[in-house]
Amino acid sequence: MSKKSTPSKKWRELIADYNEDALFIGTKKETFYDAAITGIGRVHGSQYVLVYSYHLIVVALAAKMWARKDYETKEDCWESAQEWTDFNTVGAYMGPNTPFITMVDEHGYEYAS
Repeated sequence: MSKKSTPSKKWRELIADYNEDALFIGTKKETFYDAAITGIGRVHGSQYVLVYSYHLIVVALAAKMWARKDYETKEDCWESAQEWTDFNTVGAYMGPNTPFITMVDEHGYEYAS
C-alpha cells in the first residue's frame, strides 16, 4: 500500500522537477505556508517558481499565531499576520527563484503583487 501524498509534498516534489532551486515561503520545518501554494508559474521564460495566494498566506499565518495564543483576539491575529506578510514576504526579493504571490482585488480578480 502506498502512502498518500500530502498537498505540501506534492508541490515540493513537482517544483523540484522544474526548478531545484525554487524557494518556498517559510522553512523546511515550517510547511504550514504550503497550504497557500496555488500552482507553479514563470514569467517570460524565467525560472519556474511557486505561486502563492496572498490571502491564503495570511490565513495560514493568522491560524498559526492564534494556535500559539499570541493574541487576545482573532482580529489582532489577522492584522498582525497581514502586516508581517506585507513587510516580510510580499516585499522580499531573493533572486530569480523567489516565489510569485497573487492577490485578489475587491471584484475578485487575481493579480500579481
